[in-house]
Amino acid sequence: MLTRTHYNKIADVLYDAINACREVGDNETVLFIRTRIVEELGDVFELDNPNFDYQRFIRACGVAKEEL
Repeated sequence: MLTRTHYNKIADVLYDAINACREVGDNETVLFIRTRIVEELGDVFELDNPNFDYQRFIRACGVAKEEL
């Protein structure tokens, strides 16, 4: 089982990737990261750990609520 530290580090990497894409206007890759990576990892983490907070992870990755 992964720990909060693992989830935070993964969210930090995804946050940096999303922001780098936004800075250069690559919205297509932002959408891909959000829908194919962030959301799917969130689903996997939720199954792995009953204490995992899916919405907190989404926010930590830099994905706004209105983007989901």
